[in-house]
Amino acid sequence: MYPEVYFAKIKQEIKRALGVFYYPSFKINKIFDNKPKFIILVYHSIHPRHPWSISPNKFEEQIKFISSNYPILSLGDFFNFKENSISITFDDGYEDNFYYALPILKKYNLNATFFICSGFITKEIDIAKDGPYKGLRPLTIEMIKEMKKEGMNFGSHTHAHPILSKVSLSQAKEDIHKSKIILESILEEKINLFAYPFGQLNTFNDNIISVLKEEGFQLSCSTIWGNNNKHTNPFILRRIRIDPMDTLRDFKDKIEGKWDFIKWFHYLKWIT
Repeated sequence: MYPEVYFAKIKQEIKRALGVFYYPSFKINKIFDNKPKFIILVYHSIHPRHPWSISPNKFEEQIKFISSNYPILSLGDFFNFKENSISITFDDGYEDNFYYALPILKKYNLNATFFICSGFITKEIDIAKDGPYKGLRPLTIEMIKEMKKEGMNFGSHTHAHPILSKVSLSQAKEDIHKSKIILESILEEKINLFAYPFGQLNTFNDNIISVLKEEGFQLSCSTIWGNNNKHTNPFILRRIRIDPMDTLRDFKDKIEGKWDFIKWFHYLKWIT
């Protein structure tokens, strides 16, 4: 078992326990916060054997549930949603997105947005060399083009996957621009969606957001926990991360907001 998986399972049990204590706050929030929510789910890998991936069976179970209970919108629909809605996103650009996620999305006639690390798919860098997704391969250019034909959307996830706030602004500009140019060349369309690598509040800043606006991006996703409403900054969209150890009950609770206490853990990381 990967060490990341072992510790993640322990953390999952702790979160489930904390969810019980958070439940009264959840009920109070639900009474006073009745604004329509734009809920963005973030996935990475869908694979039947990799220990840090969500299995295709579990992914289909989740997709079946949301397709039966929520409107599923494209990410760009953030600007005009009118009721509680869900958008599906994937980060990095793993090959298994094509083999396992795409057929399930097609089966339920759903759309998703895939944020591609362009240096990964051009094999200039290997973001799966280490870490939890070790050993996974990137999408090929041919796969990406086929996914576009099937109605999938694409956005930039940088070229070299840097923490944008930790490199010089000129390096960040070059990386963001390079990724946009490569993806636009492959897809033959404008790329105006972006997702920050790692995505917590300390990984980007106002200068990075200004670069995105200059490059023509219209919105950007973070990994800050939570959902979004009409007043959310479109360049700091929050997302709900879906993990391989999530049960269907966990999945439903995350969407409903019963795990929103996680945002406070994220906040503590920002200030420490």
